Amino acid sequence: MSYGDWFDAVVLAGGKSRRFGADKCEFELSGKSMLRRVVENFESPIVVGRGGLTDEGRGPLDAVELAVPLLRREKVFVAGCDFPFLRRPVVELICGKDYDVVAPVVNRTIQPMLACYRTAYLRDVLPRARSMADLVYGTESVYLVGTEEVSRADPSLSSLLNVNRVNDLWGKVERTHSPLPLRSWARLFHSLHYY
Repeated sequence: MSYGDWFDAVVLAGGKSRRFGADKCEFELSGKSMLRRVVENFESPIVVGRGGLTDEGRGPLDAVELAVPLLRREKVFVAGCDFPFLRRPVVELICGKDYDVVAPVVNRTIQPMLACYRTAYLRDVLPRARSMADLVYGTESVYLVGTEEVSRADPSLSSLLNVNRVNDLWGKVERTHSPLPLRSWARLFHSLHYY
């Protein structure tokens, strides 16, 4: 399928899959690998594997940094291969917001590995970030997408299902509203994290 992406996409496929017990990116569901299922949502995704990454690094943050020189558009959607039920309308909902960071809140947890970032912001924050969470906490321009909003694009919420263990394949996403007004949420985390 051709999408005509108006944002770049980075798919992270370099984890060790310790909790899953096998390479989860290559794990097949209905004849398609979890990686293929995520990649098919984008026209020309940048897939970053383990090559060149060390165990002493910053994990997925280093993978995102490897992709940055290849980014050409104003925004970039970042997803791990462990979101095998991701649907394109959810990606467009998330990237359609005009903030530095737009990330869903899933089971009361912000998902920075299923988020859209302004490319200029990402280039600025990556050198000083120590974790994926730092990408969210590093700006006040954050929009947190609640499950009620996501359900308009994916009524089953399966796009938000993060598969880290085999039994997660049968999990469910808890329906919640966004926990706080979004700018207040960002300010709260920004002040707690950096000051």
